[in-house]
Amino acid sequence: MSKKIEPSEAWLSSYAYMPKVCPWCHKHHGVKATEKQFMDWEGGMKVQNAFPDHTAAQRDALLVGICGDCHERIY
Repeated sequence: MSKKIEPSEAWLSSYAYMPKVCPWCHKHHGVKATEKQFMDWEGGMKVQNAFPDHTAAQRDALLVGICGDCHERIY
């Protein structure tokens, strides 16, 4: 039986960068957030609740990969 390892506070507050490629213009870009935010989102939390300090464009980048420039053109 494996023992559950709890992440440290330092790890949860460290930042990670999720690289993306825009499906419209193929530009390489990404979103920076804390490890805890990514863990919450991957654990089933709604994107707007997991990333409350991010813009709608940044959250769309996480969901579908669209870059900020294309997000501006579409919306």
